[in-house]
Amino acid sequence: IELKAVAAGDSAQSVPDEDTVTLIDSVEVIRWYQHQMYVKLRRALHSAHDEATDDDLDGYPKDSAGSAKVSLIGMDRSISAWGKIIKFFPDKEDSILGIIAHLDRLRRRTETEFSDARAFVRSGFDEINPGS
Repeated sequence: IELKAVAAGDSAQSVPDEDTVTLIDSVEVIRWYQHQMYVKLRRALHSAHDEATDDDLDGYPKDSAGSAKVSLIGMDRSISAWGKIIKFFPDKEDSILGIIAHLDRLRRRTETEFSDARAFVRSGFDEINPGS
């Protein structure tokens, strides 16, 4: 409850300390990606099937790789966030390490299945604009 009060600015502590900010940010990252990873990975699998069976898609950027990349980014950021959260809950270390291990296994399997995903350039996100 105190964490929510600090985040909402309702606490006597007017400026959250660095640890509180880290914890809040980590929880937000985990909550943001927890469902997105599944949705994007499922889309990647369906798109990969479509790409394998539809010759009209040859020559176009692979939707499967783009979706897998977004899922991998979510896994990377979630693993990092859980790594930060673990210091706040030492009594939950085994559970948190289990989550991290599960995410890492999923990440490795995704990288194997979609080996071109990390190199996929997402329009508007991964492009380098020389004039910027």
